[in-house]
Amino acid sequence: MAGMALTVVCGCASAGGSGQVDGGKTYRVRYRPEEAKVTQHLDATASETWSVLGAAFHDLGYKGGPSVSGDEHLYMTPTLRVTGRLYEGEWNSAYLDCGRTPAGGSAAESYELHFAVLVWVDADKPSGSTVRILVDGWGNDRAHATVDVPCGGTGRLEAGFLQAIQQRLKLSAKGNDRT
Repeated sequence: MAGMALTVVCGCASAGGSGQVDGGKTYRVRYRPEEAKVTQHLDATASETWSVLGAAFHDLGYKGGPSVSGDEHLYMTPTLRVTGRLYEGEWNSAYLDCGRTPAGGSAAESYELHFAVLVWVDADKPSGSTVRILVDGWGNDRAHATVDVPCGGTGRLEAGFLQAIQQRLKLSAKGNDRT
C-alpha cells in the first residue's frame, strides 16, 4: 500500500478523543460514536496487544498515539486529509464510504476527505484481548465546502490494521521464545 497522499490535520476537530504523537504534540480527532467496523478477539493479553500498536501503525505508514484519556486504551491517528488517492492506483471508495454525490458518483472519489483510524484494546476474559477498529471521518464537496458528509471505513483499511497488529504480535511472541 504505497503512495499515500495524506496530510495530518492537528487541532481541527471538535469532539471525540485526544492523543499525542511524535514529540508529545497533542491533537484531537472527532468521530461518531458507532460500532467499530472490525472487532476481533486475540489470544494475546491486552497489555501485549497494546504494546505492539505503535509498531503496527508505523508498519502501515500511519502516525498515531495513545489517547491522553487514562480511562480507555485507545490508540489513534490524528485527523488525516486525503489530497488525492489514499493509495496510489486504488480507488478511495475501496477504503472510505462517503455515499453518493448529487450527480450519483462516489463521494469518496471527488470530495476532499478527512478521516481518523481509532483502535481500542480491551481485556477479554478469561484470557486474551479484544481489538475494535473504527475508521471514521467526513468529506467535503470541493465546490460547496461548507457541507460535510459522513464517511466510514469499508472494512478494508480496518482489516489492514488488524493484520498488522496480528503480525506484530507474532513477531513479539517469536522474540519472547528466544529469551
